[in-house]
Amino acid sequence: MARITLVLVLAATAATCCVEAKTDYTARLKAVQTAGAALQVQFSKQWTDVLNGQRQRVVALVTKLVNQQKSPEAKTAMSSLATKIFQNLTTVNSQADTLKKEQGKEINRLVQQYVTLLSQRITATGAAATDEVPIQNLRKRKSTWLALWENRVMDINALYRASYRDVFSAASKAAASKPAVRQALRAAFVDILGEAVVGQEENITLLTAKQFPLVEKFALLAGRVLLELLVTAQGAVL
Repeated sequence: MARITLVLVLAATAATCCVEAKTDYTARLKAVQTAGAALQVQFSKQWTDVLNGQRQRVVALVTKLVNQQKSPEAKTAMSSLATKIFQNLTTVNSQADTLKKEQGKEINRLVQQYVTLLSQRITATGAAATDEVPIQNLRKRKSTWLALWENRVMDINALYRASYRDVFSAASKAAASKPAVRQALRAAFVDILGEAVVGQEENITLLTAKQFPLVEKFALLAGRVLLELLVTAQGAVL
């Protein structure tokens, strides 16, 4: 009788453990979903704050450069320059905004791929539960997207610099016979490019020092659960 009771207790304990394990993985799946959903919102706000700050500083700097010109000729040249700068920036700013939107779509896609695989692995059996390739492919895809985002940011940074150079080069040629105006333009170019460098450092820092670690943290959170399920499944067939 005592032996039967012990068997029943062990069976009940095993059943309870299985239920708890299943519930635990379901809860961890929800934690992965929550962490992933927060990424796109957080990244979008970070880019909005950084880009808006840069644009406001450029407007303030260009306005200051126009107002500080002493001679009427230099002021006229700088005013014309300011108009062209703002026209060119409209195009580049639009591309920066597109970068932000594309990154949001891609991070959502990556999160969904992790969530989908995790959902499948929680209930998978046999070869579907022991296959390591899908997990490895997700890691590779994540690394590919990180590199893609960095390349895009570098391209946007280059577009900003080229935009300023083109405008100042044209203005300098137009003022070829006016040394004082050309000198004022050169000084303004140094100030504008200095601000551009600050903005570009902000972009790279935001992406690589703030956003990359958040993506890695999410991938580790989801990857840890995937590996636990994988090891458990592989151990069960030994």
